Amino acid sequence: KRGLQYLVLSDHSKAAYYAKGLDEERIIAQHQHIDELNKKLNPFKIFKSIECDILNDGNLDYTPDILKTFDIIIASVHSNLKMNEEKAMMRLLKAIENPYTSILGHMTGRLLLSRNGYPVNHKTIIDACAA
Repeated sequence: KRGLQYLVLSDHSKAAYYAKGLDEERIIAQHQHIDELNKKLNPFKIFKSIECDILNDGNLDYTPDILKTFDIIIASVHSNLKMNEEKAMMRLLKAIENPYTSILGHMTGRLLLSRNGYPVNHKTIIDACAA
């Protein structure tokens, strides 16, 4: 026995169609199943999470009505990876300011040994996350 107290399940959001991201209907079904498991497994807890796409304009790819149903939102960049620093920073800062964002994931779109990420001001990003 490991004695773990919780598990976080996190799928890709709907914009990540290439990863079979969850649409709203699948989210509702998944959350119902997690709720049932949480009742059975109490005090062990399964947290509802999503790796939500940061869209080009900095918005996340679900409405607040859907976002509020999650325990954890990981906001990540998955597309339009050739922005200049000004546009990339606007995009990231807006996502960080979203009240539902819990974690900022792979913010530059860098793919190790394959693709450089776009330029960002790391200090500004860290300061915004810490604020």
